[in-house]
Amino acid sequence: MAAAVLAGAGSAAALGPIGGGATVGVTASRPGDTIVVDAFLPVAPATTYLISDSVLAGIATTGATDLLTGTQWRPDLGPCRRLVAPSCSIMNSPPPPTVMDELAMLQAPPSGTDLLVIATGYNDSASRFASDLAAVVGRARSAGFRHIAWLTYRTDGNGSRFSGYASQNATLRAAVASGAYPDVTIWDFDAFTNDQRSWFGGDNLHLTSAGAVAVGPVLQG
Repeated sequence: MAAAVLAGAGSAAALGPIGGGATVGVTASRPGDTIVVDAFLPVAPATTYLISDSVLAGIATTGATDLLTGTQWRPDLGPCRRLVAPSCSIMNSPPPPTVMDELAMLQAPPSGTDLLVIATGYNDSASRFASDLAAVVGRARSAGFRHIAWLTYRTDGNGSRFSGYASQNATLRAAVASGAYPDVTIWDFDAFTNDQRSWFGGDNLHLTSAGAVAVGPVLQG
C-alpha cells in the first residue's frame, strides 16, 4: 500500500501516481492542513461504487454528480441509511436498504479493480461499529470487492453524536492498523473538511451546495 500526500497551501493538489501510473482518490483545492491519504490500487478502477447516507446526498441534490469523474461512478446516496441495523426513515418515507442489503443486491460481481467507497455510518451506534465494520467488509469481500475505501466521520461539532463519530474513527483506524483489513484504506474526510463550516448546514454534517462542489472532486476515483 503506497502512501501519498495531499498538500494544501491554497493550490490545487492531487493524489500522485500509484503502481502502474493510475491516479486514484483526491483532486481538490484545499487551503490549510496537509492530509495523508493511503492509496492502494495498481490501476484506476473501472467502476466506483459509492454507498452513502444523507451526509453526502447533497452531491446528488445539487447536481454535483458531474464532478465525480475519473471512473464510472455508481453513487447510491440514501438518507437515513445504516450499515447493518435496519435503516431509519424520514417523514414516513420508506427506509433505504442498508449497506449490507445494497451489497447483497448487486446485479453483477465487481471486477478485480472496482472500488467500493463507504460513506455510511452517521446513523449507526458507535458501540456496535466494530462488528458492523467487520460485517460490511465480509459482505463486500463475498460480493467480489478487493478494494474498499472507508471515509472517516466528521468530528467538527459539539455534542454526543460527534463524540460517537470520533469513537468510530478510532475504531476504524485501529481495525485497519491491525492488519485484518488489508483491502481497506481510509480516506480522511474528517481531516479534509475540518473547519470548512460553509461546506455544511447548521448541523455541521450535511453538505451545502458549496460543500457538494468542494467535496465532489475529492471523491475522484
